[in-house]
Amino acid sequence: MATATLNSTPKLLRKSNENGSQEQNPAPLEIVPATDADYFEVVARATNDAFRDWDVATGALVWPRGLATLLGFAPSDDCKEIGFWFSNIHPDDLAPVQKSLREAFSSLAQCWSGEYRFRRADGEYLHILDRALIMRDAHGTAARLVGPMMDVTTRKQLQAQVCRSQRMEAFGSEGMVRADNH
Repeated sequence: MATATLNSTPKLLRKSNENGSQEQNPAPLEIVPATDADYFEVVARATNDAFRDWDVATGALVWPRGLATLLGFAPSDDCKEIGFWFSNIHPDDLAPVQKSLREAFSSLAQCWSGEYRFRRADGEYLHILDRALIMRDAHGTAARLVGPMMDVTTRKQLQAQVCRSQRMEAFGSEGMVRADNH
């Protein structure tokens, strides 16, 4: 059973060179303790993801980062309830996401992940890879779901383009074989 913990002892990060060994004189790095309020902001800025913190019992939803920058929504009371998240999941993806969450919550799973389309404020759908930690109470009941929502739209578009190219290549090769047989 895996667990996640934060060590409150600050650690220096060392820069590695091309072969993976540490440089002799690495540039000084800012030490940010895991308990510092800015630590989360530093990590969040590095990813450009939206972060969601859902209180499963109350339905309260907090967006520490990305609500405006990734999803285009201005903070409002509507965004503070889980119904907001569910209402912006593409209708074809909603039932599978809800089923997957129910299964994760009813098991002893500590993590949940899913891929789905999420509607931005401008109406455009992003392909989202969602990975979250399920925080449980003393009885093992899911209490919070916390994690990033990563925009993988470009990756999905490139995968689709590669598949189309491969189909066209296969079709072209098949046509050439037929032409050679005539």
